Amino acid sequence: MEKEHKWDASERIATTVRVGVLCWAGAILTTSYLNLGKPSADLTFPASVFSAALASFGIERTNGNGKKSGKPGVTTSLKEKSGSVGIK
Repeated sequence: MEKEHKWDASERIATTVRVGVLCWAGAILTTSYLNLGKPSADLTFPASVFSAALASFGIERTNGNGKKSGKPGVTTSLKEKSGSVGIK
């Protein structure tokens, strides 16, 4: 039987900030895609922040062979991460 992980305050704050950044970047990209807000000239920064936030949760883009790929239309893979969250 596995032990239940107890979250301390720093882990909760770190996860909340990462989820907040992920939501912010996703909202910026979505509103730009749907032409709801003011048109943004360059979405490179929000797109890179979105990718980095997903990577911090262990989600990354791979092709069918399990190798990383930057091509569109590839599958996503959730990798098991070990260690704790936050700054040590």
